[in-house]
Amino acid sequence: MSESLAARLTSLAEPLAESLGLKVWGVEIIGQGVPVVRFFVDAHPDISLEADEDPAEDSIIMQGTESQGGVSIGQCEKLSRMLGLALEVEDLFSSRWTLEVSSPGLERTFFRLDQLASYIGRELDITLFQAPDAWYGRRHFTGILEKLDGESLILRIAEENRLAEQPETVSLAWENVRRARLVHHFPEPGKKNGSQQKKGRKANTLKEKPAEVEHESGIEENH
Repeated sequence: MSESLAARLTSLAEPLAESLGLKVWGVEIIGQGVPVVRFFVDAHPDISLEADEDPAEDSIIMQGTESQGGVSIGQCEKLSRMLGLALEVEDLFSSRWTLEVSSPGLERTFFRLDQLASYIGRELDITLFQAPDAWYGRRHFTGILEKLDGESLILRIAEENRLAEQPETVSLAWENVRRARLVHHFPEPGKKNGSQQKKGRKANTLKEKPAEVEHESGIEENH
């Protein structure tokens, strides 16, 4: 997806998302022919709206959002309808398309370097375009985010995931990152107390049912 198209889609979605108390986390387009246009949205930290009239619809909160309030399925459905109409009016695609709107999820993908600032100390999964020096063609890294350094991120690699002569940390230029996502670890069954185990099971259940609504050339399908 070109940067110009990503920017146009983001600009189109941002005011619509904010009207629902949401912010656009990222946009991606998958496939050719009939592309899937996928918007990821988070609860907006600076906008608080009153609950919708249908409490049953909006009480189901998606996991993996930055705000404690989360993103509801109802919000995703409403934003999807609004975006579907806006995309038809703007006519940004020459062919048919499918629209999806959901929360970023527990293992969110990062679309900008500044989004990583809140995840220092967390584990990331990184895929690169080109392998860095001293890593013998390696383009995939999993490690702990140590810090951001200018336009690069510093990743600490566990000893078992590197050769003895390789450094403990690696500096990765953001322009060389093909994909970066958060690695989430669910609580292990039988550990901690019962309340924590219960939360872990709930997260698994909701993660399997993302809030998505699809549009195909103006035809809406609610799942």
